[in-house]
Amino acid sequence: RRMTSVCCNETSISTTYNSNHTLIGVPHACPQLEHYLTMNVNPDKKKVACIKVYDTHFARNFQPDFFAVMQPSLLSKVLAFVNQAFADHEVFTSEAAPNGNEAAAQATNNSLSIHFLMLKEHPSLLSNRLINRH
Repeated sequence: RRMTSVCCNETSISTTYNSNHTLIGVPHACPQLEHYLTMNVNPDKKKVACIKVYDTHFARNFQPDFFAVMQPSLLSKVLAFVNQAFADHEVFTSEAAPNGNEAAAQATNNSLSIHFLMLKEHPSLLSNRLINRH
């Protein structure tokens, strides 16, 4: 468990982003640690950090209230970040699939934007924003 939190500290978005993204091998790693070590193989460490943030705080533990209280200027930046991380996560997940690059290309072309998925699952995000403007 301790090594897993070194590779991906899930305490906050900031700690996840600043976790270790260079460690690529540990003997007898648990499945969750192995998942993070596989991510760390990517040489683009900023992308690895973004994928871990998306995977930890948005894909597995989405909190719509997190967005509802943001100022519009910050919200647009966060949504852009999340959308890019979502796309990178889909490509990363597909690259691990048996047919590799073909699956990655298909995931990139067919994936819905995170904005659509968020509004589909939590339409109140939009309605609350519109109500608060008037």
